[in-house]
Amino acid sequence: MVYVFGNKKFEELVESDIQLLITNQEEESIVLEFKKELTSNSKEIAKDISSMSNSEGGIILYGLDENDDGKASSITWINSSESIEERIENIIATTINPIPPFKGFPILKSNDPTKKIYLLLIPKSNNLHMVI
Repeated sequence: MVYVFGNKKFEELVESDIQLLITNQEEESIVLEFKKELTSNSKEIAKDISSMSNSEGGIILYGLDENDDGKASSITWINSSESIEERIENIIATTINPIPPFKGFPILKSNDPTKKIYLLLIPKSNNLHMVI
C-alpha cells in the first residue's frame, strides 16, 4: 500500500501531514493523486478511482493542488458542508462495476472546521473494475 505518510495509519492523518507533502514537494505518482476539487464530471472521478483500483491502489487527495511539475503545491480546502463523501460513494456505486473497495477520510482544517481535505484510500483489487 501507499507509504507516503510513513508508518502513520490512514485514520491518524492530520493537516500537518498534508502540509508535509507540500513542504517535501511530493510528486503525483501511480499511487498518489492530487485533486484541487471534486469536479462535476462523475465519469472522470470514476475513471480515476477504477484505474487506481485496477493498478497498485493508492490515495486520491481532494483539496490539494499541484504545480506544473505534478508536485503538491497548496491546500485548496473544500467546504465541510459539501457532502463529498456521499457524492463519491454514489459515483462509485452507480458508475463502477464491480464496486471497488475504498475508504474515505476527511481531515478538517485545524483552525476552521468548516474546511476540509478529503482523502480517498483505494486498495489494489483482484477484480477488474470498469466504468459503466
